[in-house]
Amino acid sequence: MAGLAVPVFLDDWQIECCEDPPGPGDQVGWPLVWLGDAAGPGGTEVDWQSDPLPAEARNEPGDRVLRHGPLAAYWRGLGPAPAHGRLLADVHGGVPDQVPVVHGTVLAVDVVDQVWRLDGPRTYVPVPGDFRMRRVARGPKWFDGGAAGRDALPDPVRWDSGVLVRLAVGPR
Repeated sequence: MAGLAVPVFLDDWQIECCEDPPGPGDQVGWPLVWLGDAAGPGGTEVDWQSDPLPAEARNEPGDRVLRHGPLAAYWRGLGPAPAHGRLLADVHGGVPDQVPVVHGTVLAVDVVDQVWRLDGPRTYVPVPGDFRMRRVARGPKWFDGGAAGRDALPDPVRWDSGVLVRLAVGPR
């Protein structure tokens, strides 16, 4: 199988905490999660092969490891993984060790500027499909904090929520 170029979203807080900001040409290795939501940044289609995780993974019933050539991702769900969705990098231990880390070369980076709305007294959720992308030479280390620390919370609010990386995986 030829190499693939796939969009992978990396949350702002994961970069701010302990991940180097990605830039074109960087070699990276990330555990990936498949999210069945193609309306967000990086929506794509993948024809997955799905396998159960081994018992020692201590995962939830129905969780699977998904594979497509050199690509692997963790699926948290009771039903089959949808073909349309998004890949999220999870560098903070949310993916079982039995799901292979995906290694690749960063081809491009876009900062994702997302609209959020209040969902509860102090909780924001992204507004599906309401985002913009801005190409950058390298992802930032620190992001616009949005409404953090404000007494009066605006609704809706727009802030940078992470980066969308175009990642080349497998032989090229």
